[in-house]
Amino acid sequence: MTCGVYALINIRSGKQYVGSATDIRRRTNNHFLWLRRGCHWNPRLSAAYAIHGREAFTYEVLEECPREQLFEREQYWIDTLKPNYNVRSIAESNRGLRVTPESNAKRSATLKRTLASPEARATKARVIREVWADSEQKARRIAALKAVWTPKKRSAWSERMKQVNTKVKQAGEVRWAKPGARQRASETLRRLHAEGRMVRHHSDETKRRISETKRRRKG
Repeated sequence: MTCGVYALINIRSGKQYVGSATDIRRRTNNHFLWLRRGCHWNPRLSAAYAIHGREAFTYEVLEECPREQLFEREQYWIDTLKPNYNVRSIAESNRGLRVTPESNAKRSATLKRTLASPEARATKARVIREVWADSEQKARRIAALKAVWTPKKRSAWSERMKQVNTKVKQAGEVRWAKPGARQRASETLRRLHAEGRMVRHHSDETKRRISETKRRRKG
């Protein structure tokens, strides 16, 4: 267990986040866990992680020190490195910090602004393609997903989707029960076909698959 000051480093941009902890390895693992789940309290770090992904980040132990000197030494490294990702310029503990709906909304707005530009979205898409093109990275991600997607979670998801499907079906029944609903839908489809915004005919293969699907559903 290493007690001291650490830095999270974006190897693509060179930007950093400086923090301190009594167990640096555990704290950095928690950082990446929160970032992956999208619930990290730091909007700057969250926005960078959303664009560049986990592979762009690493961490470094800047200094080992006794527990009673953590804030003092963290402040020294903040003043020295002037890290871009730190929201506060004063070293202090986050213990007892409450995450409110307002802070969640602010973080969400920051992420939306970050990914609003085509360049940011293109960068994120490129990073994702590069990660999945690497067979080793792909295997690690699939293994992590399988480890998280437990039978209990699969069962809970299945029950949730059943409820969603039931609500969708009920909403559809209410919609089609309204006078003139089917006629309006038919007119809309004809207009879309006339404007060339919808393919009028399916291919023979698509028709065959649709027919098979309908037969299976009917039993």
